This record gives sequence, structure tokens and C-alpha cells, in this order.
Amino acid sequence: MPATSPSERARESWARTPDRAARLAPALTARKVYAAERYIQRLIDSAPPLSDEQRARLAALLAPTNTGSAA
Repeated sequence: MPATSPSERARESWARTPDRAARLAPALTARKVYAAERYIQRLIDSAPPLSDEQRARLAALLAPTNTGSAA
């Protein structure tokens, strides 16, 4: 039975052209990354400011560590 609705025709067209999906994949990935960045930024902006203790603990977590051995 042939596709009748526009969405069904679009799905079938998409399935017939896998190269189109490959060409659009980077753009879709970029959009997802952008959406994730915006979501994280909204979370950060809505969070209350850090206390001095929290800021110190975060700085300690983010500080570079010397895990190499000095031989």
C-alpha cells in the first residue's frame, strides 16, 4: 500500500536516501550539542551561588593532580 500522508512519504523518502542521513548527521549532532549546552547553562544560571566551602571543595576537585611517578 503506498504512503498517503506527508509524514509517511517523508519517512519512506528518508529511508531510500541513506546518503542524506549521513550528510545531515553532523548538523543534527551540532544541534543536540547546542541544546545540551543551553540546558546546562540554564541549570548553572538557576543554581544558587556557591558558599566559600563549596567553592574551595570544587577548586580542589578541579585542580590538576600529579599522578605520574618521579623516577
